[in-house]
Amino acid sequence: MLRLTRMLRGRFHMTALASGLSLVLLAAFGAGALAGELPKQGTYSTTWTFSGPYTAIEIGEDQWAWSSTFTLIIWNNAGEGFLHDMSGNCVGMGSEAGDAPFTDSGYCNYEDADGNTLIEYFTETEAGKGTATFIGGTGKYAGVQGSDTYEYVYTPDAPEGVFNGYGHAEGSYTLP
Repeated sequence: MLRLTRMLRGRFHMTALASGLSLVLLAAFGAGALAGELPKQGTYSTTWTFSGPYTAIEIGEDQWAWSSTFTLIIWNNAGEGFLHDMSGNCVGMGSEAGDAPFTDSGYCNYEDADGNTLIEYFTETEAGKGTATFIGGTGKYAGVQGSDTYEYVYTPDAPEGVFNGYGHAEGSYTLP
């Protein structure tokens, strides 16, 4: 019985110590230290997958225009931070016609687990490579500024009218 009392007393002291340390961190760094808030600025490296339907029309011999809607799952390669574990809905359109340059552009609306959204505009002048610019957001992303460069590949054997693939982006952001 004496051994059990000592063990319980030791656990009480450890719990009290952990609670006290949490209060010290809260006082020293604010609630953000415990809540995992994002830094006000930073760089990031992400990986993402995408899939969705497209519609293409022929506008000349070996010349095409298309539109697409797709979903995207994105994660920060650090395992946390900006753009980690978010899902997105995107729309885009593009063309590849004769001597005219390749173009593709659109918008994505990402959402995190807390319902905060992040809006980006993407544009490509070369198939599989582009830039994205953040144009807005809600909650913790309100007032966001930043951009990235990205590359992607399509995965083979998608059914007719569907595309899917994966990509990688490197960029930076600033929050107000």
